[in-house]
Amino acid sequence: MAAQTARTDSGRGRGLGVPPAGPGVCGMCHGPARDGRALCWCCRAVSVALDPTPGSLRCPVVVPAALYRTGDRLHRVLRGYKDASAVTARRHFAGRLGVHLSEFLGSHGPCIAGVAGATWDSVAVVPSSTRTPCDAHRLALPGAGHPLGSVVEAMSCLSGLARIDIARGTGTAQHLAPAHDAFVVGDEARGRRVLLLDDTWVTGARVRSAAVALGRGGAEVVAIVVAGRAVGGVEAATVPAVAKWWRWAEAQVASGAAPSTAHNTLHDGVRTRARCCVTPCAWELSAPTLDR
Repeated sequence: MAAQTARTDSGRGRGLGVPPAGPGVCGMCHGPARDGRALCWCCRAVSVALDPTPGSLRCPVVVPAALYRTGDRLHRVLRGYKDASAVTARRHFAGRLGVHLSEFLGSHGPCIAGVAGATWDSVAVVPSSTRTPCDAHRLALPGAGHPLGSVVEAMSCLSGLARIDIARGTGTAQHLAPAHDAFVVGDEARGRRVLLLDDTWVTGARVRSAAVALGRGGAEVVAIVVAGRAVGGVEAATVPAVAKWWRWAEAQVASGAAPSTAHNTLHDGVRTRARCCVTPCAWELSAPTLDR
C-alpha cells in the first residue's frame, strides 16, 4: 500500500486523482456515492436544504482538483497555508497550493469550460468562515479576505480575470447546513460569468451557498473548482465504507482506469498530461507532446 500511495500522491502533495462520475461516484462532488444513487447523501441533503422542490435546484459544474484524506500531504498543504505557526511555512504552503491549482486549471480549464458550456470572465473565492480580512496579511501576499484570495492573486493563469468579492452575510453556512443569506455580493457581479474557487469540499454547503449568492446578485457561476475533496482520514475512517471507497479509488488510479494527479508524466520518452474527472477530458482527446 505504501508503494501505491507513493504513485498516487506525489511528493508535492497533489492528492489522489478524482474518478469521473459514475457507479459509486457522486455526479456532483465526485466523492463516495455508496447507496447506488447518482448523488451522494451529502449533496442531496445540501440541495434539499437550499431548495426543497425536487429537481428545481441547478448546481454549477463541480470539479475537484484532487481527493485527499485528513493527515495526508495535500491536507497538510491545505491546512498549512492558513494555519502554520511560522510565516515562512505559510508562504511555502501557499506557494505549493498555487502550483497545485495553476497546473490543474492550466491543463483542464478548457475541459471544464467545455462541459459547462461557457467560459468565465471573473473569479471569486468563498470567504473564510472564521477569519477577518486582516488575517490574510499574515501571508505577506497580495489580496485580502480568505487566505485563498492571496493565492489566487498570485496565480498568473487567473491574472486577466475580474475579481468578484463575496462578503459574509447575516446568516451562517455550516456542515450540511447551507444558507441563502450566508453571503452577499455587490453590483459588480451582475452579468459576470464566474469561476468560483474554494480550497476544500467536505459537504459543499459553504461553496454552494456562495454560488447561490452570486446567482442572486446577477452572476452566472460557470463552475466550482476546489483544490481538494475530503474523503475520510489516513489513520481511520469514521465510516468503514469510506475507507473501502478510498482504496477502490486508489486502485483505479494505480491501474490507469481513473485520472492521476501527476502532471507531465514521462511514459516511454513521451510527455503526457493527466486527465481530470471531467468526461470527456480534453487531454484524453489530444495527442501527447514529445519530451524535450
